[in-house]
Amino acid sequence: MLEKNLKFDKRIIDRNIKRGTTTKEEYDKHMAGLNDVADNAEEVEVDVQEGEFVVDFPEPLDEDEDEE
Repeated sequence: MLEKNLKFDKRIIDRNIKRGTTTKEEYDKHMAGLNDVADNAEEVEVDVQEGEFVVDFPEPLDEDEDEE
């Protein structure tokens, strides 16, 4: 039995459906039940310099500080 987290993994869902591990209907129902969390995303800047990625991550919030 597949672990719950892998049953609908987008990287292997096609294989799971072909093998009969899950059905397209189960997958569609699972996807419809997911919450839209797009508002939780943070934008980051990525520059490519000499073939390497340089990512400018925002400073993490200090857990001891209260959010304003």
